[in-house]
Amino acid sequence: MNTITLLWEAMDWTQIVIVFVPVIIVLLVLFSVSRQYVRCPANRILVVTGPRGPGKPNEVQCLHGGTTFVVPLLQDRDYLSLDPIEFDADTSPVLTKEREVRVAVGSSWTVGISTEPAAMKRAATRLLGLDDDAIREQCRGLADSAIRQVTGRFTDAELDSDRERYWDAVRQQAQDELAKIGVDVVRSDIVDLRSIDPPTT
Repeated sequence: MNTITLLWEAMDWTQIVIVFVPVIIVLLVLFSVSRQYVRCPANRILVVTGPRGPGKPNEVQCLHGGTTFVVPLLQDRDYLSLDPIEFDADTSPVLTKEREVRVAVGSSWTVGISTEPAAMKRAATRLLGLDDDAIREQCRGLADSAIRQVTGRFTDAELDSDRERYWDAVRQQAQDELAKIGVDVVRSDIVDLRSIDPPTT
């Protein structure tokens, strides 16, 4: 018999199992744990939901950049995109302060989810799980609402003479509304502002 055959016959398989099975288990546990360390890309917000441990309350954790540990079986993870959201808003008809003049307002917007800690949590609560189109429509609706509110505070003459002040007010109102869902205004431009037929009485 050669040396390999002698060694094979001399092996105690019970000892081998006792030594190697725990090693394999430890390696599998380490591999599983390492997969729970999640890295957040720069263009996303990582949202971790669920309790940090048994008996602890559910909470939402938001992370922009870096890594975090997701507790297996207790926590879930998802992402919010930080890519810019672009849309046009065609708001018509809108009543001015006199309530006798209607105007049509066309505008172009670029918005994005904020990386400020409290805003990220609001975005996670309101936007997580929605697709891009649904988020865009929410933002468009809030921008449209801001345009209607602010236009109702200006007369037709003020809209004609001080359009910059009018649009600054619209932008601020839109920012206040969008902040409720964790979104910031990146850019907004008025494309068209014109009077249309007054409403019939």
